[in-house]
Amino acid sequence: MSDRIHTDEHSEENRPAEREPVAGSPDRELVARVLKERARKLARPLAEEQLEDTADLVTLEVDGHRFAVESDLVREVFSVRAVTPLPTAPDFVLGITNVRGRIVAVLDLLRILGLGVAGRSGGQVVIVEVGGVDVAFDIGESGVAQVPLSHLRDSSTAAGPYVKAVTPDQLGVLDVERIIAETRQTAASLATGDSA
Repeated sequence: MSDRIHTDEHSEENRPAEREPVAGSPDRELVARVLKERARKLARPLAEEQLEDTADLVTLEVDGHRFAVESDLVREVFSVRAVTPLPTAPDFVLGITNVRGRIVAVLDLLRILGLGVAGRSGGQVVIVEVGGVDVAFDIGESGVAQVPLSHLRDSSTAAGPYVKAVTPDQLGVLDVERIIAETRQTAASLATGDSA
């Protein structure tokens, strides 16, 4: 037989004594109703806008112009010290650079978009990948943004052939696939002597 005394923590002796209501304190039913109402309000579904699909974008600034590209196309943003010019390359090719052992073409985004010539902007490039091809756009600054899909305006004609949408704060979302396809085609034509 054990000398230990077993106490049941749920026994009457171990329960806290019921307190008598203090004058002026809310009754238990009122407290229960208030707490239940608070729980109901906190458990409400998220606002419709919070449930909406969003576009994840990388924002780019080039010589005062602002653009965005879809983040799933961006491989990385990389600081580049040197870009080696290619004398026979098309005018939109600033040159090539070595990114961790990979040689990547660096393109002048403003020249491609017909907005002038930026030259080297600020030592950063955004490397995008489409169809297994890596290309770098020379940029000044970068950032990130999330925009609800319903807030993007189609702009396939108004903002030029390479801008497929515009955000509420007037960022042109670039059609990177089209830019790469057409710049590759132009480069191939120049290399073969075709002017078409």
